[in-house]
Amino acid sequence: MGRIGAAIAAAIALFGAIASIGPLSSSGIDNAAMRTVVASSAVLAGLILIVPWQRMPRWSFCMPLVLMTLSIGALAEAADTAGSTMLVLLAFVVVLAAYYLPRPFAIGQLALVGVVLTARILGLDAASSRQAEGLRVTLLMAALIALFALVLVLRNAINKREALIKNQDVFDYQTGLLTRAELDRVLSVELSRAQRHARPLSLVMIELSGPMFAESGPSHAARILTLVARSVLGRIRVEDSAARLDGMRFAIVAPETSENGAAAFSEMVAEVVRRRLVTLGYDNDSFSIAYSWAEYPHHGQTSEELLKIAAVNLDEQYLRHESAPGALGEPVTERRSESAAPQAS
Repeated sequence: MGRIGAAIAAAIALFGAIASIGPLSSSGIDNAAMRTVVASSAVLAGLILIVPWQRMPRWSFCMPLVLMTLSIGALAEAADTAGSTMLVLLAFVVVLAAYYLPRPFAIGQLALVGVVLTARILGLDAASSRQAEGLRVTLLMAALIALFALVLVLRNAINKREALIKNQDVFDYQTGLLTRAELDRVLSVELSRAQRHARPLSLVMIELSGPMFAESGPSHAARILTLVARSVLGRIRVEDSAARLDGMRFAIVAPETSENGAAAFSEMVAEVVRRRLVTLGYDNDSFSIAYSWAEYPHHGQTSEELLKIAAVNLDEQYLRHESAPGALGEPVTERRSESAAPQAS
C-alpha cells in the first residue's frame, strides 16, 4: 500500500507540474491553484511512503485515498477539464481502494469519486458546458464502476487461491490430516505449552506396510490412506492433532499424555485401523501395523528429539519383525540409556 499509494500521489503531482509548465500550459489553467495541488500531492506522497501501513488497520487506507481523490478533483478544477488525465488518476485510486479496503469502505471511496465528479459538473456556469461535461463524466464514472467491479472479482479470486494454497500447506490433500510442516509447528506449540505447565506430552507414530501396499495402484493406495485417516481421526481426542508424514506413516500429537497413556493409546489406534481393514475384506496377513511413541520430558526435550526417537523406535520394530516374525506390535520396555526413549511397538 505505501509504495503504490505514494506513486499515485506522486503521479498526481507530476501531472500537475507538467500541466503548469509554460509551453504546455493552456489559457484555462489556474497556475497558482495547480502549483498548490502539486505541492500538497508531493507532501502527501512523502507522508504515505513513511507511514508504517503494515501496523495499521485496513480501514486507515481510506485517509490517503480520500486525500488523493480530492487532489485529483482539485487538479481537474485547476485545469478546467475532466479529461483522460483525470480518468487515469481516478482509475489508480479506484483500483487501490477495491483491492486494499474492506468492501464497505471501498464502495464509499467509489461514491466519493462520484461526488467529486458531480461537483465538477455543478461548478460550471454555462448550460452547454454542463451538458458536455456531464456526458464526459458519466462515461468516466461508468468506466470506473466497471473497473471497480472487475478488481473486486479478481480480489475474490486471489483470496480464494491464497486460501487454497494455505490449506495445502496445512492439510495433506489426500487424507485431510496435517502436513509434516504443520505437524512441526503444532508440536512446537504444544511442547512449549507442556514446558510452561510442567505437563507430559506424547508423540505417537503409526505406519502400515505389507504386500497389499506394494502391489496396489495409486487409486487403491489413496483409498487406504483415506480409510486410515478417518480411522485415526475417529479415535483421537479434540485436543490431539494427527498428521501424515510420508507414505503410510502417520503421527499424532497427544498433549497431557504420559508414557503409559501413549502406549495404550497407540495400541488402541493401531487395533482400530487393523479391524477396519479386516472388516473391508483385507487379509490380516497382507499388512502389518507398527507403532511407537516418544514422551516429553523423559525421552526428549525438543520437538526434533521427540520426532527422531519416535521414528527410530518405529524403524527398530521392522528390524525386530524381520528377525522374529510375529513380534511386530508387541511392546518393548527396555531402556537403551537415560536419554533414549523406550522402544515401542
